Amino acid sequence: MRLLALILFFIVGWTPMFSQVKVYLSNGEVIEAKIGNMKHDLIKLKDSKNDKNQKIKAKEVDSVLVFEKGKQTIYHALGKRKKSFYELCQRGKVNIYVYQSTAVTGYGNFTSTFYALKRPNDAAFADFSNNWKWFYKLAEEYFPDCPTLIEKIKNEEDGFSRKDMKNIGEFYNKNCGS
Repeated sequence: MRLLALILFFIVGWTPMFSQVKVYLSNGEVIEAKIGNMKHDLIKLKDSKNDKNQKIKAKEVDSVLVFEKGKQTIYHALGKRKKSFYELCQRGKVNIYVYQSTAVTGYGNFTSTFYALKRPNDAAFADFSNNWKWFYKLAEEYFPDCPTLIEKIKNEEDGFSRKDMKNIGEFYNKNCGS
């Protein structure tokens, strides 16, 4: 049973194949491929189904452009200790990124969604949604120019909690910043 769960995790853990991929490495190099497959911290590229995969770890990547069915999706490699590919889901004064992880167990599939915020010109991103202890302090430091947002974060009942990173980013983009 455990073996089956492990096999299913690796099958489900990979995203579907992409038809066209452009990878921008941290060293400035750009790699293009016709087929790509992305896991949370690894991307595999090749030009045809018969070619051998070129594996690139997220720590070596700045961003990835995926072209599929007329749609362009942008991923950035974000992370403090270990980088993962976060999808850019909204541009603004702070860009909003989303990362989804699925685990398959004997009890079913579990999907976790994480959001990160990043100002377009900042090198670092804000991912304080998982930091229970310092959430309010980190939010105050990241959004000093938006007292209205800070009040909404402090008043969790009528405002935002640490689970509302996407809504916090949307509120900031609509009501705050210059």
